[in-house]
Amino acid sequence: MPTTKFNPKNTVDIPKFSQEQIKKFQSLKDDQLDYSDIDDFASNPSFWKYAKIVKKSPKKQISFRVDEDVLKYFKEKSKGKGYQTMMNEVLKSYLSYNNN
Repeated sequence: MPTTKFNPKNTVDIPKFSQEQIKKFQSLKDDQLDYSDIDDFASNPSFWKYAKIVKKSPKKQISFRVDEDVLKYFKEKSKGKGYQTMMNEVLKSYLSYNNN
């Protein structure tokens, strides 16, 4: 299924949050969140100006060597599950950024 992907080179004002604010947000349950001030991005022409349709491509199984600290980082970050997917997403992001 195609998905919409945001172009990271688009300069949009993204608010900065303190670590304290982030921890507060993370502790909230879904029913405690107030979504009333969120814009409807679909009606915002600037969103569609930079949006791209991305089709999922089939994966190809490969084998390659990575430094131990790199592997450890991704396994810890993903809590052991999905670390290869996370590594793939980082590589795709790098590719996307450098091809634009």
